[in-house]
Amino acid sequence: MVHDFHVQRKTGAGSIFGKWPTRKGLILTFFAHSPLQHATSAALLTVCGSQKAFHSRIPVSSYVAMPTNGPAWTFATQALKLTRSHLDQGRSRASPLQRTPSNSPWNAPKMTIEAFAPFQRFAADLLKYLPADQPDGSHDLSHIHRVWVNAQRIQRVEGGDLEVLLAATVLHDCVAVEKNSPLRGQASTLSAQRAASILADMGWPLQRIEQVAHAVKTHSYSAGFEPLTLEARILQDSDRLDAIGAVGIARCFYVSGRMGSALYDFENPTAWGREYQDKAYTVEHFHTKLLKLASGFKTAEGARLAAERHARLEVFLADFMDEIGASGAG
Repeated sequence: MVHDFHVQRKTGAGSIFGKWPTRKGLILTFFAHSPLQHATSAALLTVCGSQKAFHSRIPVSSYVAMPTNGPAWTFATQALKLTRSHLDQGRSRASPLQRTPSNSPWNAPKMTIEAFAPFQRFAADLLKYLPADQPDGSHDLSHIHRVWVNAQRIQRVEGGDLEVLLAATVLHDCVAVEKNSPLRGQASTLSAQRAASILADMGWPLQRIEQVAHAVKTHSYSAGFEPLTLEARILQDSDRLDAIGAVGIARCFYVSGRMGSALYDFENPTAWGREYQDKAYTVEHFHTKLLKLASGFKTAEGARLAAERHARLEVFLADFMDEIGASGAG
């Protein structure tokens, strides 16, 4: 009999997925979501003394087969005891790659799934893979849907593979990294690796997996990667559209509130004579990022939509400075 199990190590070693027992012994898969976690996983594999390593297409994963005796088996048995304890408390027997908790925000109602037409069934399958504990309301289901709406608008004019775009859209933030995390610049790479793993599990051909992974990896502003395919350019434009305009303004202030930033510098609201400090003052993020985005769009239709939203940023900023009495300062 084969059991799926999952152990989330609180020490930051990533997640352990596996099946046990098999005739050949124990098979474990270590999934790491950061360089530190990947190194920890590698150390665990060394301790386990694996007989044979299987190379994965996904660099973030390592596959190991171990004999049914010795320290490796002892380690695995202890992991299974921990897992069964969690299962006895009502947790699902399905792998996290197959099911999310019943109260997960990604278990969307039918009406929400319909919003991802014409790929409702595919979207429903993909949404189950997203983080169940996503705390950031600026990267939640509504953000994913807005990016999908943007992608469809651009694709109708520019062309491109809509199914690849759907997969890339839903999975573009599938590894959650906080804005103030030192790993933020690696978020899109980690999401691309996980997206590739998810689609491989779903039986997608390698060429299409690579298309999705490239789009996910290059969508990020902070990562600075150049999108080389039409779908990647569309995803980048679609995601950046959500960072400007009325929604972009709302997201900016939401994120800054979560990070504990002030609205503006009361003593120097125009940042006269100093560098902008957008981590301390929300309105200064307009100058460090938001007002720069429209000039970097990769598709003609994306650039047209961006120009409209950029104008809304400028109007808001002018009104804001006027209302706080700083429009003529500096």
